[in-house]
Amino acid sequence: MFPKAKDAAIDFEALRKAMALRKETLAAKGVPPVAEDAMVAASHGKGDSPGQAAHRIKPRSAKSHGGSQAVPGVQEARLSHH
Repeated sequence: MFPKAKDAAIDFEALRKAMALRKETLAAKGVPPVAEDAMVAASHGKGDSPGQAAHRIKPRSAKSHGGSQAVPGVQEARLSHH
């Protein structure tokens, strides 16, 4: 067991029994479906995936940060202060 679990107020015998019962129930009845299974089944294999979306998205052009045009005197002023 984990060191902190030993000090916790947990009835490990009751936990073991509950887990064993749950295991038997799942073995007998099977694991219940989750919501994601229903969603995937409803899409009939035509669902979107991140990989498919990445191929559809066109790359954006580089954004201008306002420094692309030369301002007279600015570059010279920066160089003279160094």
